[in-house]
Amino acid sequence: MRMVSSFRRLKPGVEALEGREVPAVLTWTGAVSTAFDVAGNWRADGAPAARAPEAGDELVFDASAVNPDCFGVRGFGLPDDQADFAAVRLLPGYAGTVTLAPEDEAATVGHDGLSVGARQPARGLVTAPDPRSPAGVENRGVAVGVLEVRGGALAQLPGATELTALSAFEWTGGVLGGTAGGVMSHSAVNVRGGAAAIAPGGEGLVLGSTLVFEAFGGSVTALAHPGVIDLLGGDGVVIGGGATFTIAAPQPEATLYMRNVLSRNTAVWNVRRGGFFEVIGPGAFDSDRLPMVVSDGAKFRISGGATAAFGGQVPAAPGPAKPSVLVDDAAVGVEIENGGTLRAANGVELWGGYLKTFAAPGELTATVDGNLVVSGAAVHISEVPGFVYGSPGIGRLNVNGNVRWTAGAYHADVDGSAASAAGDLWYCTGTFEVGAGVAVVPGVVDPPYGGVPTGRSWLAVEAGVAIQGSVPAVPAGWEIVTNAGPVKKWFLRVS
Repeated sequence: MRMVSSFRRLKPGVEALEGREVPAVLTWTGAVSTAFDVAGNWRADGAPAARAPEAGDELVFDASAVNPDCFGVRGFGLPDDQADFAAVRLLPGYAGTVTLAPEDEAATVGHDGLSVGARQPARGLVTAPDPRSPAGVENRGVAVGVLEVRGGALAQLPGATELTALSAFEWTGGVLGGTAGGVMSHSAVNVRGGAAAIAPGGEGLVLGSTLVFEAFGGSVTALAHPGVIDLLGGDGVVIGGGATFTIAAPQPEATLYMRNVLSRNTAVWNVRRGGFFEVIGPGAFDSDRLPMVVSDGAKFRISGGATAAFGGQVPAAPGPAKPSVLVDDAAVGVEIENGGTLRAANGVELWGGYLKTFAAPGELTATVDGNLVVSGAAVHISEVPGFVYGSPGIGRLNVNGNVRWTAGAYHADVDGSAASAAGDLWYCTGTFEVGAGVAVVPGVVDPPYGGVPTGRSWLAVEAGVAIQGSVPAVPAGWEIVTNAGPVKKWFLRVS
C-alpha cells in the first residue's frame, strides 16, 4: 500500500508590511506656502522632500529659505520622555519666525511660573502648583532632543503650546517664545536634560515665554554668559528639579543684564525643588525689575566676588512690603562667598534656610545692598580659621540698610584669637533690630575643617544708627558686652 504524505506543499509568497519612513534631515524652504505640514516646503539632501516632517526628523531653518516663515509646527502626542523631533535648529542668518501650532483645548493645562511647588509654604506664599509631573504626562506641545536657536524667532501661540528640549539647548541669537500675531504668549520653553548654553553676544536675546530648567530626576546643567536678555513675556525663569544654572562673568566689567522691559509684575527668578542658581564673578548679574524666590530645597550662591542685583517685588509675598529676594522656610539658603554682593532694590527676606558668608583667606566683606529681614533663617559669618593660615580669619557681613533679626540662630565659627578686633562683624548702616526669638549657637568649624576644638570666638554686631530690641539668648560661656552711651555695638564672646 502506498503511503500518502500529510504535508501540503506551500508556494512561497510575499507578506505586505506597513511602510516605515527613515528619519531625515529636512531644511525649510517655504517654496509653496508657510504651512509646516506641506512636503513642498521642505528639502532633503538638496532635493525637494518627498514627505512632510514626521517623528524623529531633524528640522533646520537657515538663510536659504524662499519664504522664511513657518507656521503650525506640531508634535505627535508621544510620551513625555520621547522627542517628536531629533532636533530643531534655527541657524545664524535665518530671519523668519517658526510658530508652534496651537494646542487642542483638551490638552491645554496652564503654567504658573510663580509656583513654588505643590506644598503651600507655612508663611502664606500662595501660588498654584506646577501642573507637570515627572513621568506619564503627554506633551502639551512639541518635544525635541536638541533645541538650537541662533537666529530668527520661535513663537508660541497663546494657550499651553509648550516647547521642551530633552537632551541639549543652545540659545545664542534671536527670539525665544513670545508673541505670535501680536498677541502675548504665556507659555513655556522647558529644558529637561543635558547641557544648556545661553550666550547673548553683541545683539542680545529676547525672551517671550517662561524659561524652565527642571530635570525631574535627570540632570540639567545651564551656563549663561554676559550680554543682554530682554524679557517681553512669560513669567521669568524657573530653576528646579535638580537643575543647575550658572551665570559666569569672568571679568570685572562683564555683566549679564536681564531687563524686564514691560515691567511684568508676575515675572520672577523661581529657584525651587532642589534647583541651584549661582553667579560667579568678579563680574555681575543685573536682573532689572525681576525679583527672586528661593524655595523647596533650593540654593542660591554668589561666588568669586560677583554682584547679583534683583529688582521689583515678589508678587506672591504676603503683606504690602514685598521684597526683591525671598527665601522660603523650606529652602536650603543663600551663600555669599569671597567678597560677593547681593543687591535687592526692595530688600531681602529670609524665612528659613540659612544666610552664609565665607571668605578665604584674609579679610573679605560680604555685602547685602538693601534692607535685610531674618525671621527664621540661620546666619553664618564664616572664614577659613586662623589655625589653617597661621593668622586669625575675619568674616564680615555689611548690610547697606536696616536689619530686622526676629528669629533664627547665629552660628559662631572659630576665630582663634583672644582679641575682639579679630572677631567677625555683622554691620548695618541703619538700625539693627533684634527680636526675642534670636539665639546664638556655640562655634564649630565648617567643613572641611570639622572636628577641631572651638577655641575662642567673637561676633560684633554694629549699627550706624542704633541697636534695638532684645539681647540674644546665649549658651553658657557667652556674654554680651555693650558700649557706653547710645547702644551701637554688641560683642559676643566665648570666655
